[in-house]
Amino acid sequence: MQQNWPLLGLSFLTLAFVLFTLYRKLANHKVRLALTAVIPIEIEFEDADPAEFSGLDKEQLARLTEQMEKLGFARLRDYTTKIPGNSAPRGFARLLVHRSEHCFAEIMATSQAQERLALNYASSLARVGITARVRVVDAVQFEGRRLAYDFDMIQNRWDQSLSPGNEQSFYWGSEAADIQGTRNYMGARDPAIDALIAAMLEAREHPAFVSAVRALDRALMSGFYAIPLFDVGEQWIARWNRIERPVATALTGYLPETWWQKPDPQPK
Repeated sequence: MQQNWPLLGLSFLTLAFVLFTLYRKLANHKVRLALTAVIPIEIEFEDADPAEFSGLDKEQLARLTEQMEKLGFARLRDYTTKIPGNSAPRGFARLLVHRSEHCFAEIMATSQAQERLALNYASSLARVGITARVRVVDAVQFEGRRLAYDFDMIQNRWDQSLSPGNEQSFYWGSEAADIQGTRNYMGARDPAIDALIAAMLEAREHPAFVSAVRALDRALMSGFYAIPLFDVGEQWIARWNRIERPVATALTGYLPETWWQKPDPQPK
């Protein structure tokens, strides 16, 4: 039972690491872009020379390295990468390490499931020389620090309606970034996002509304405010075989109140 949201590009349930942009090390979108490129995957490393890779854009690699060095990273070594058991040709990787501080960021978690994902991602960051600390706190402290924006990175999801509305200002608007207790957990302050939310709310025709929402989606994605972890695109429901349901499923998912029990073929 596939349930995808028609707007904002979100599936039924999408979980992500939120990057708090008011934390100085995460304020630059180029740093956030680099963090989203680190994925948990088993890779073998060996020393490499960029000259070995004929298809490598060495000028672009040099420019990106220079940009990262300006952001406080130092170049350590060049590696070739290969995924074990994969016949694909080896790839090139450059190891960069942040110079100024040992710990780059803290990932706050409050459950075993969150801790597992955070440790997995921290391990992936360590492969490219970035140290992230995982801190597990109780539910009360987690909620208090989340509402007060007292964190570097947390896991979160935003539930969306089929027709986005005023809540988008609450999620991503600049004014919400200064108000504790809103859901602008990344601290986004972007005039373009504000303008697109306003355009969405002012739209009176469906095409204009869809265009505004999709433009808002692109603006949010280009800001690299979150690192997607996984999404659940389906719903799994166990039911008795005597229970029937409508052939068409609502866009919001299954609705048990619309189900019924088969009538007894031999009523007593």
